[in-house]
Amino acid sequence: MRAFDRTQFRRSRIALLVSLALLGFTELVQGQTRCGKERWSIKTGTDSGATSIDTSNVQDTTVASITSPDPPSPIPPDSRVSPAETTTWRISATLTSFKFENEAKSGDSDYHLVLTDDSGATMIVEIPHPGCVGSSVSVRPTPSQLIRRPEA
Repeated sequence: MRAFDRTQFRRSRIALLVSLALLGFTELVQGQTRCGKERWSIKTGTDSGATSIDTSNVQDTTVASITSPDPPSPIPPDSRVSPAETTTWRISATLTSFKFENEAKSGDSDYHLVLTDDSGATMIVEIPHPGCVGSSVSVRPTPSQLIRRPEA
């Protein structure tokens, strides 16, 4: 029997939280849902370029690696930046904080997850509220793709 692995357990909890949010099981909305605007079709996978995302070749990475390149300037408002937005990434990290953004003036009804990797690098991952995505999403992971259970 293998000893309890706290790090792997935390990562499994992250995957579970992300999968619940993506599947719409966590209904945290109080009041009106306000969907985002800036690059919204790209963030939600409803853009025409979403079909170019390579979902069959998942790339392992860290927060430090994925946040190190400088973003393009300007960031294109209606098209994906390759390879960052056309690659399926698996990030090994710990969820250190999360918040549902739904403030009246600035919230866009999405979930902000703060991830930290083993080097201490952090990043914020945004998950749109399921009510803001619609049914035209080209890329939608299955729960088995999101949840990685600790080995027994």
